[in-house]
Amino acid sequence: MTRGGEFLSRMRSRLLLGAAAAMLFPAAAQAQQASGADRADAATSDGDIIVTAQKRSERLLDVPLAITAITGDEIARRGAASLQDLQYSVPGLSLVEQGPGQERIQIRGVANSNGLPTFGQYLDEMPISIDDQTQALNPRLYDMKQIEVLRGPQGTLYGEGSMGGTIRYLTADPDLKRVGGDMEGQVGSVTDGGTAWRVNGVINLPLITDRVGVRLVAGYENTGGWIDSTVTGKKDVNAARIFTVRGKFLAEITDTLQLSVLGLHQDQTQDYQNFGIGRKTTARVAEKNNPNYDLMNAVVHWDLGGAALTNSFGYQNAHNDTMTDLSATYVPLLGLFGAPAGSITSVGLSSISDIDVVSDELRLSSASGGSLNWTVGLYGRQLDRTGTSKSVTAPGSMAFDLINVTAIFKSKAWATFGELSWKATDELTLTGGLRYFHETRTLTSVNRGFGANTTALNSGDFSSVNPRFNISYNFSPTSMVYVSAAKGFRSGGFNLPATGGPGTYDPDKLWTYELGSKHQWFDRRLTLEGAVYYTDWKNVQSSFVPTGAAIGYITNGGNVHGWGAEASLSASPATGLTLAATYGWNNLAYQGNTAEHAPGDPVDYAVRESWSGSIDYRHPISGDAQGFARLDYQHAGKSALINRSQAVNVAIGSRDLLNAQIGVDFGKFELAVFASNLTDENTPIIPGPFGSIRQNIEQQPRIVGVKFKAGF
Repeated sequence: MTRGGEFLSRMRSRLLLGAAAAMLFPAAAQAQQASGADRADAATSDGDIIVTAQKRSERLLDVPLAITAITGDEIARRGAASLQDLQYSVPGLSLVEQGPGQERIQIRGVANSNGLPTFGQYLDEMPISIDDQTQALNPRLYDMKQIEVLRGPQGTLYGEGSMGGTIRYLTADPDLKRVGGDMEGQVGSVTDGGTAWRVNGVINLPLITDRVGVRLVAGYENTGGWIDSTVTGKKDVNAARIFTVRGKFLAEITDTLQLSVLGLHQDQTQDYQNFGIGRKTTARVAEKNNPNYDLMNAVVHWDLGGAALTNSFGYQNAHNDTMTDLSATYVPLLGLFGAPAGSITSVGLSSISDIDVVSDELRLSSASGGSLNWTVGLYGRQLDRTGTSKSVTAPGSMAFDLINVTAIFKSKAWATFGELSWKATDELTLTGGLRYFHETRTLTSVNRGFGANTTALNSGDFSSVNPRFNISYNFSPTSMVYVSAAKGFRSGGFNLPATGGPGTYDPDKLWTYELGSKHQWFDRRLTLEGAVYYTDWKNVQSSFVPTGAAIGYITNGGNVHGWGAEASLSASPATGLTLAATYGWNNLAYQGNTAEHAPGDPVDYAVRESWSGSIDYRHPISGDAQGFARLDYQHAGKSALINRSQAVNVAIGSRDLLNAQIGVDFGKFELAVFASNLTDENTPIIPGPFGSIRQNIEQQPRIVGVKFKAGF
């Protein structure tokens, strides 16, 4: 039987076991025992944003966590194509992107250049992390129901390295009542570049009214490109072409039993990544970035009356083909290995990976509304990855490969978790949660570089107990304060023998202590949320390069402590006018001396301070026509990339981005002109050289264009 078949068989068994388990729990109060207690059937209800961050549907204002929820309407109004377009409008969130799908994400200053990701990512009910810092599905945001960014450790209800936080992409469900759909398109001129354009479409089809339906989404995007090659003379070589097709099937089998199946395919081709200086690249090798993803998520939801049983089965295949230019490092040394002068002018590193991930989560949750609310669950995941990195030389060749490494990695992980909330009074709620996580990881590597042929096997077990505690107090239905303490955890891993370092590096872990508050006034016209927190991060995974060595290894280097604060404000002072602002700050820094860091060094890539503001104004023009104008401003403060063992000390400058659009909404049709990066900000995302990257990571220039949207 295949792995997928085994998981499906287990799923059926767990459904029966879960039903029996449900009978052992007394029914919670029946105040809100609507079907689908732990899923959001609409982004808003009576003007309130509904989230499922705690594995049940709740008003955003009632959840005692730091969450930013961006609805599908807000995504469309901003014209956002990916998370990068939204980053600084979420307090404490920032991205370093060297090309679509090649990004490092930091939340609340928790970021790292080494080891596994420090954040979790979910698409609907399935985790989409593939245990790679810079390689993961970068979902396109067309027809998303909502994005939820949970800040702070989420180690109880979520796993997959959710140390700094968790990002949840929630796709729109099929409408079981009516046929409908829409399409959008835009085209723009990139300053010093080509033409950027995209087209997306969605169609909704009820197959059996009120019972069965399907929603199909497809899109194609060309980013235009703006970097020219000084080696080949080609223009706009970093243009990325992204194709996405997504389908979602929904069946209300009975009034209490629901099945949904999500399928997605996304592939990308990009000949050169966004490396250059002054929008030009001197790379002698085309540094391509060509990831593609296929995934499926099947969710069974069963309302048992006093509880709800949910099983989420996920499968993901990820393939990536990248190239890194190592010419500046290797070409000057080739004479030492017998290469005639001028016979080899370029050296590239080709990296190809294939990854399969199977996951399954079974959980049982009480109906909302009683004095006791609880969730218990089991989770399992198996990841298999094969990767090959091999040097490529031109125009000549060497008698042996400079680099030729094949690595086979396997991970088997499981977890059990539970969370209990007790409403001690009408105002006071106490919550406690616990997750036990265990993982077995193995790595088999074969090194054939420089004519060698060595094989090494590493294996290890990593485990953690992750608690969360929370106390919240509601002054009124629209005003609350909370305090929390939560632990985050990230597995350890292995170093290749060629590094000369220890075979295994240990897990790192952190605790975050938080005080937060949420308030809403004037019939939802003014909303304010804020939090202050302290983070204690121990045994941080760091990269160490011994003196005289060409490559380094990962070790556990030092501790990080620091405070942070964040706030968000939304106001509707007049009909048609919406104002919003966010602010995030942290001073996380290394403590004590290590080979990699000195006291006071900031965390890699972590933006110390960021803020954003937006103005959205809409006003009737004639009949159903409505004019609109919008400004979005985002500021990212300074950050750094420091590793003293490698003599790396890269200062990353601040950036200010301004987007604008103005147009007319005719109801079924919308037309607008837009400008992104209106001021043509060109501060590098990261100035080079750093590591194997010899140039800057360039900021996307100004794009000015038109867009339309039509629905039926």
